[in-house]
Amino acid sequence: MTTASFPSWESLKADRQPPDVPLDSLRIRWKAFDGPADRDLARSIRVAANARDPPSENDEPFSSLHPISSTSLTDPPISSITVRLDDLETHEENWVHDHIPHWDTAIWEDVDDPEQGDIDADDEELDDVNADLPDQDLRQEGKRRRLVRCCNQDRPAPPAPLSIHATDNAKGVTIHDYVVAVDAYLQSHRREILRARRSAGWTENKAALYVDLMSIDKILLADGEAGRDSGFMSMWWRWASYVDRREGGQFPSREELLRSAQRMDPEQEREWLAANGGTFRRPQYRMNNEEIGKMLQANRRE
Repeated sequence: MTTASFPSWESLKADRQPPDVPLDSLRIRWKAFDGPADRDLARSIRVAANARDPPSENDEPFSSLHPISSTSLTDPPISSITVRLDDLETHEENWVHDHIPHWDTAIWEDVDDPEQGDIDADDEELDDVNADLPDQDLRQEGKRRRLVRCCNQDRPAPPAPLSIHATDNAKGVTIHDYVVAVDAYLQSHRREILRARRSAGWTENKAALYVDLMSIDKILLADGEAGRDSGFMSMWWRWASYVDRREGGQFPSREELLRSAQRMDPEQEREWLAANGGTFRRPQYRMNNEEIGKMLQANRRE
């Protein structure tokens, strides 16, 4: 078998050269939780004739035999990609935000890694709160504290990321490689995802949740409810706009960008990255000490 050496998705992003999302990839109409976890993919994942079109009864069943199944997920091809679940990563951030005001009943741990901490442990503005914890030394230079348990709940932890590798090195990661691996990943975390969405105010209904393939390294789900302002319609309009701009030459291709000697300004670069499947990792939520103080005071007044 002929082999080829392709870079990973992560290495291309690190070099500020994220791959394009081919229009074939955007023909996929993917219901995340339609039926049981071991359902037939051909029933829940369909292929539209045109990437602009929302789902319809005329869409073809997806399978390993479908012509687009063996095509590359990205342009240029990649050897691997690591994906995460946005709902579960966001759920952790929201949980911390909701429970920080319950300082007196929460369980905390000191951490040396600033990326792991939720609040500073050495700020004078927290002296009134620190007095409630006499056995804790909160005045250590450079220390941060991490909330680990509150209200009889452990801090939710996002699952380990999923690494997807090409099954055929000559082609790179294909649409089939990606769909099969990510769908199994979604099904294994179905309960946690739905619980996280409910806790964020999502109202479950009979409409399907669709996978947004404009973000292939962080899995986003769009609610398939009807309505002009729904996330469902917003997603399809965004896809159609992207397709129109690509086909109309309004978006520079990756190759054109690499040939160009002129760098984009930050706003242009952000727009291009977002439209071409690049994502910006959401920073871990950290309240500043003024916010914490205000929330604690309000909580005590209640």
